[in-house]
Amino acid sequence: MNEERRKRLNNVTNLLTDAKAQLEEVINEEEEALENMPEGLKSGEKGEKAEEVIESLKEADAGIESAIDNLDSATQ
Repeated sequence: MNEERRKRLNNVTNLLTDAKAQLEEVINEEEEALENMPEGLKSGEKGEKAEEVIESLKEADAGIESAIDNLDSATQ
């Protein structure tokens, strides 16, 4: 791989790293909101939806981590 493409991929990795950090902040905020939710809501439909959202966000986070790892491997 030439240096120009390697630099572009490093830029993509940096963008993904920034996106992952922002996503992790949102995950933490959503988890905190769920923890602070009244028990009646937490055990109901609203709580279930919040848990589904958190799980989806965690899956997205894992996908970004995987992409970063793959890009790191490709640029070495």
